[in-house]
Amino acid sequence: MSVPKTVLRPPAQYLTTSVEDLGKAVLITAQSRALEVACHRCEAYSPRVNSRYRRLFHDLAAGGRAAMIDLEVRRFFCGNPDCGLRTFAEQVPAVALQHQRRTPLLGSVPEVGCPAPGLYVRRALPV
Repeated sequence: MSVPKTVLRPPAQYLTTSVEDLGKAVLITAQSRALEVACHRCEAYSPRVNSRYRRLFHDLAAGGRAAMIDLEVRRFFCGNPDCGLRTFAEQVPAVALQHQRRTPLLGSVPEVGCPAPGLYVRRALPV
């Protein structure tokens, strides 16, 4: 089953490099298009990339299947000598907030669950 490309359109600042059908899930691989990024402490822009790493985010289902975003994130050198940071990570607020593993869209959906199954059994049994 193929997933329509229109469902998987990322924000304009990100480039989708691949979309994989994993059967029960869809994996979207993306990277930033920005040539330079602002330091989150001093707000000075830097084009100098220090390193790259990958972050995996869970997103709302697409076509009835789980959706995951594999995003390449870069660390930049801060060129401001007055800033306390030597390097800083590229922030991706359109995909996820800092330290989050879910997209804001998925985070806005309330979780529905039930207590552990043994909880009611323990209460019902005489002690």
